[in-house]
Amino acid sequence: MPSVMLVDDDELLRDLLQLRLEVEGWDVRTAPDGAAAIAALAQGGAGVRPDAVLLDLLMPVMDGMRFMRHLAEDLPDPPPVVVLSAIDKPEIRRDLLAAGVREVVRKPVELPVLLAALRAATGA
Repeated sequence: MPSVMLVDDDELLRDLLQLRLEVEGWDVRTAPDGAAAIAALAQGGAGVRPDAVLLDLLMPVMDGMRFMRHLAEDLPDPPPVVVLSAIDKPEIRRDLLAAGVREVVRKPVELPVLLAALRAATGA
C-alpha cells in the first residue's frame, strides 16, 4: 500500500482528502503545517518514511517553501513532493519544480488529477 504525508492547515480539507485517498488504497498520515511534518518525518526513520508528501504552500508556522528548504537540508533521501495549492502563477510553479517538487496540483483539486500526480511521483 503506497503511503503519503498530507500537509495542509485546512483541517476539513485534510480530513476529506485523507478519507478519499484511503478509499483509493493509500496509507495517509497528516500534519497541520510544515514544521509538524518535518518533525514527524525526522522522528519516523527510514522504515516509516512516506512514499510521497502532498504539500500545501500557504500555512502558518512553516509554509510550503520553507518546508521544501528544510526537507532538503534535514532529511537524507527525502520523499518526493507534490504541491497542492490555489496559487496559479507560472513563476511560482517554475520555482517549485526547480526546488525539487515533482508536480503542482491546483486547488480546488480533482481526485483523478491528484491520484495521477501521486502515482507519477511514487511509481505506485
